[in-house]
Amino acid sequence: MFFYAALKHYPFIYKLFIRIVRKLSTIYPNKIFKNQAYEFVVLTHMTDLECTLIGLGANKNGIPVITVTLGLDNYRHGPLLYVPDLMLLWGDEQVYEFNNYHLSHNEELKRTEYETIGSLIHDLYLERIDKIPQSSINKKYSIDENESFILVPAMIEEMLPSQKSLCEIIIDFIKLHNLNIK
Repeated sequence: MFFYAALKHYPFIYKLFIRIVRKLSTIYPNKIFKNQAYEFVVLTHMTDLECTLIGLGANKNGIPVITVTLGLDNYRHGPLLYVPDLMLLWGDEQVYEFNNYHLSHNEELKRTEYETIGSLIHDLYLERIDKIPQSSINKKYSIDENESFILVPAMIEEMLPSQKSLCEIIIDFIKLHNLNIK
């Protein structure tokens, strides 16, 4: 998303980048689609470069495209350059982003259908968190009734570096402002 935003300040480079991506989409996916009878293509990392190329190639070859968002970050890496026929979204926040972000970058998306289907991992989290009494969480992490806590989900440091640094910044902020948060 930031890459696209930065490129927008340099119209010539932005137009060149879009032309390069569109040209790649005529070479790479055509090798995949050549002599194959695909009824549809499902893309899960919808704004990642490879999925973008496949999406553009499928559009060019008249193959319907379905996108399934596996993570919110996969949805907001940047504007969609291809046009899905069907987008399966997690919830209202993604519908909002589709209507207020993606459509503003590509009016062809007006023909895209979308459905809100939820998220299995988010639904599983909600199911499990409802089964764990708040008192047991408070006891396990020594949280007083009057304290709040912040849960920071993390990935492997090699995959998403600087998470520890981010947590340290948050902790410093909490200490600086004398907040009653764990």
